[in-house]
Amino acid sequence: EKVVGCLFTQRIEEETDIERKTSKDLSSLHSGKGKIVQLLRISVSPQFQGLGLSHALIEGALRLLQEQGKVKKVVAVTRCSSFEDNSGEYEKYVHTCKDPTIAFHVGRGAKIVKILPNFRNEDIANHGHGVLISYDI
Repeated sequence: EKVVGCLFTQRIEEETDIERKTSKDLSSLHSGKGKIVQLLRISVSPQFQGLGLSHALIEGALRLLQEQGKVKKVVAVTRCSSFEDNSGEYEKYVHTCKDPTIAFHVGRGAKIVKILPNFRNEDIANHGHGVLISYDI
């Protein structure tokens, strides 16, 4: 047996708190009693990608959180995996849901909340932007 995928989360107090942070200081939002779960990262070993494991991790986490009944929503800050400067305006591109990463989340029930400028400045391909998404529980 070996671990081939994982999902990292933390509880936070308010979704809007994310808007005042960057990707480097999200851990400061952790609150053990928070009613919102933030998805921090989904990772699947390269040789196991494309088998639906990311989907299974998200679905399993959402189902477990719903069954526990102690969480009111799940949020995450994601990124576009295929944005190109010639694709047009970033926000318009995000809302088309043609990007594979955005489509992955929206296809599982997430709603696009807003674009977070300067969230991940080292992400040149996304102009430093993050995309705040929310799953209802």
